[in-house]
Amino acid sequence: MYPFLHTEKGNLIHVGGVEDVTKGAELVEVRSESADLKQVMAKFEGLAKLVEEENQVVVTLKDGASAGQLNKFLFENGIVATHLVTQRKSLEKQFLELLAESDHA
Repeated sequence: MYPFLHTEKGNLIHVGGVEDVTKGAELVEVRSESADLKQVMAKFEGLAKLVEEENQVVVTLKDGASAGQLNKFLFENGIVATHLVTQRKSLEKQFLELLAESDHA
């Protein structure tokens, strides 16, 4: 793979292969009729990031965590998912997140 390098205002933001940027970038969309969905999901150890969007919660999983583990955790905590969809973040979305992180550093 070709190395991915980006600078912002002369500051190095990231260098590495594309696979490094997209590693661990599994997103899971979850919907449930439970009002406690967000609070319970926030306790999941494999959670890297949680965002509430319209009528669902979208989580980014840590490396090694899976949607299956999340689903099992939710069920064991009394939450039944009515919608659970996994996807990978696009390279473009990862790039924009890297830029956003550099603005806060």
